[in-house]
Amino acid sequence: MYRRLLCVLIGLCVMGLCAMAMAHPARAQDDADTTVRQLPVELKPSKGDLDTMVERTVIRVLVPYSRTLYTVDMGKEDGLSVRMVQEFSKYVSQKLNKEGAPPVTVALIATPRERLLSELNAGKGDIALGNITITAKRQKIVNFTHPVAKPFNMILVAHKDAPPLTTLDDLAGKTVYAHDATSYRAALEDLNKRFRKNHLKKVKIEDLPDNLEDEDMLDMVNAGILPYSVIDGWLFDMWRKQLPDVVAYEDPAMVLSAKDEIGWAYRKNNPQLGEFLNGFIDDVLIGQGITNIIAKQIAHRIATLDNPNKAEARQRFQDTVALFRTYGHDYNFDYLMLMAQGYQESRLDQKTISPVGAIGIMQVMPATGKQMNVGDIKVTENNIHAGTKYLDYVMDVYLDDSNLDEQNRALFAFAAYNAGPNRIQKLRDEAKEAGLDPNKWLGNVEHIAAKRVGMEPVNYVRNIYKYYVSYKLIQAQEEDRRRAIRFLSD
Repeated sequence: MYRRLLCVLIGLCVMGLCAMAMAHPARAQDDADTTVRQLPVELKPSKGDLDTMVERTVIRVLVPYSRTLYTVDMGKEDGLSVRMVQEFSKYVSQKLNKEGAPPVTVALIATPRERLLSELNAGKGDIALGNITITAKRQKIVNFTHPVAKPFNMILVAHKDAPPLTTLDDLAGKTVYAHDATSYRAALEDLNKRFRKNHLKKVKIEDLPDNLEDEDMLDMVNAGILPYSVIDGWLFDMWRKQLPDVVAYEDPAMVLSAKDEIGWAYRKNNPQLGEFLNGFIDDVLIGQGITNIIAKQIAHRIATLDNPNKAEARQRFQDTVALFRTYGHDYNFDYLMLMAQGYQESRLDQKTISPVGAIGIMQVMPATGKQMNVGDIKVTENNIHAGTKYLDYVMDVYLDDSNLDEQNRALFAFAAYNAGPNRIQKLRDEAKEAGLDPNKWLGNVEHIAAKRVGMEPVNYVRNIYKYYVSYKLIQAQEEDRRRAIRFLSD
């Protein structure tokens, strides 16, 4: 059964994923009595206006998972969106809650970014927020509140070793990474229209997967995996101290879009809610300067991604690639995927021994090595063989489920390798009880994992994909070099 084919992974993770835990400094105000609660079960779709929300005693807020906006670690929620909604919860309590009546709860619902507006219009939430730029195209679909912060610019970012840019025209012919169907992509397409008119080479726009957030992209630019990308200026400013190898083009002549604004989205047939939200934004977020206070409080600490393309790591890659090819072929895995896992486990260093006694490149426990019966796991080849065989064992024994597609079978296998297959199965069961999809890791079971286990398995799975992408780029560079040599030799 060809369940580990390369195309499966490419389709999911052209640029990989990452979500590290962020620090949790003190909140803007004491919110002990207005904790924003994660919705425990999925509510039935409802499209009513504010009066309907008050009657059902819940206002549902859709938010994307993001280190800046919304993150959960061992059950603790934090982020810019979380803290804004905490302030909104206080406002709701003051304005809507009546003595003797059930209080109105504001509930956060973690939602993939690409589904925010569609699920809002489907009645699965009442408000959508999460760095949603107000654009004419989006205003045809939903209504927006007044802006929640001052205008900002959309800027280019590059790795420090990427060819420098002096004007936007220098971007002609270069590759820039951006999400599809976003304001970032639209700005690049507008730039290409000008380039065509001026007879310049167009920018090659490479898509990033929907599940990759802006912070993940910045990690990859900082690590040298992506040469150029696009980001909202305010977001880069929050993280710039943690991104020493990123160059930001902030000069007014270099910005891709100027004076952009962010708002909260709500359905077009909800005028009561719109008026109520604008009152909150005008009086509290802007009027009291709460947006700025919260932004300053958000953690600036970020665990930046190691770059597996560094010289030392590249040498380890070359030293072990033949072994990964061999056992990837034997067990029907993409060998680069296995190497990415090895890099996450040990940086491909066979000398690595963990505090709990895991050994070598694949960090195999002695008991597991004995169970795999491939020889001494202190020997590099046997270690790689044992790790590969165990991953295969996990997939065959614990994940031989017809409800899992090939993408998620691989994701769950990595999670099980890290956290244990029985624990992952329990998390899948809990996800189902919570109204999440137990057959999808991203945006579903990983949220339960973050609450119950912590961020380690979430980071583990996502980092593997980042390293996988870096190895794919190494491979592409080597193929380009070989083609060039053949061309010159002909």
